[in-house]
Parts: sequence; C-alpha cells; structure tokens
Amino acid sequence: AMPPLSLRCADCGSQLKDANEAQAHAELTGHTNFEESTEPVLKLVCKACGKPCRSDAEKTLHAQRNPGHTEFVDQTGENEGGVSYDLGAPQEAEDEELKKAVALSMGKNPDTSQEGDDVMMERVTDKVSKDLLAQLVEMGFSDVRGERALWMTGSSSLEDAVAWLAEHSEDKDIDEPLQVPAGEAKSKLSKEEQKQLLEERLLKKGKGK
Repeated sequence: AMPPLSLRCADCGSQLKDANEAQAHAELTGHTNFEESTEPVLKLVCKACGKPCRSDAEKTLHAQRNPGHTEFVDQTGENEGGVSYDLGAPQEAEDEELKKAVALSMGKNPDTSQEGDDVMMERVTDKVSKDLLAQLVEMGFSDVRGERALWMTGSSSLEDAVAWLAEHSEDKDIDEPLQVPAGEAKSKLSKEEQKQLLEERLLKKGKGK
C-alpha cells in the first residue's frame, strides 16, 4: 500500500498537507472529518485568475464555475514552504459565482440590483410564521431579527431560527428590516445551504474518480 501523502477533509474534499493545515482548515470551516489520502497535495494554478487548486476535484469545480478558466499550470512542488494557501473549503472562493448561478436559476439577473424602480420591495413580516415570530419575541429577540431568521430558515422550526440567530448574531445587517421583492414567496438559499450544495457536488466528484 502507498504511504499516505496528505490528509483529505471528508466534509468538503480539500487536500491538506499535514496535521497543521488540517487544524487550520478545521478552525476556518468547522469541518472535523479528516482521512489519510494517498493523493499528493497539488498546486494547479489557474492561468486566467491565478487561483491555486489543490486537487483535481477542486480544479474541475473551478473550471465549471468560471467559464473559460480551463488552463492550469501544475506548480506542485515549487516554492514549497513559501506558498500561502487558502485553507478554507475550496468552494469559499466560488461563493460569488454560486450566488449568480442561484439568482439566474430563479430567473433573476444577478447583475441588476433588485432595488430598481420596477421592483417593489416589502418586508417579510407577512411571509413568515407569525406563531414562531411571537415565540422568538417572547424569548427576547427583536421582531426584525426574528423575521430575518424565520425567512432564512423557511420558518421550518423554532430551533432552526434560534440556531440561525446564534450563528448570525454578529452580521452587520442583522438589525435592519429584511426586505424582498414583492411577491417573492419563499426564502432564497441560505449561505449554509449553498455551501452544503457545493460540498455535496464536490464529494460526488471526489468519489466518482
């Protein structure tokens, strides 16, 4: 059997050189499932934007998310020790691309602000569960925070809303009334759901080798 050359994050497929990188990755992403891998950590640098990809799965994902970014230079082994990798999950850098893809799939143009004259904005007050909102307010959360949490979790349950609030209590816009285009019936994908979606895709690619 080949000796393990790296560690792999089972949660998102990131290849990590050693325990130190795994530790840094865990702190950044909250991922804790690591396994030994016989694949070396690659450094495939995208010619178009210079992003280093650490595995074939990450390279494939990057090329899919960024049309035209198909040429990569293999710099594995060069500048060892001097390279500063982004140890976050590989999809983090693709967040903007994903948001655009999600917006397009919902029939919206991601490049035009929804604050335009032709789009009426309204608060989500009437679109979330009033019972759950009342319970959140009783627990000491403000109406604004309660509405935002219920919208982001699809009014699924009180527990989900409280968990969302705990995670997002430091958000800059947490105390601003959440407004959405009039007529929009359900919440968009939350950042967590987007991330989960990408991780699932990445894992499928990793397993499909």
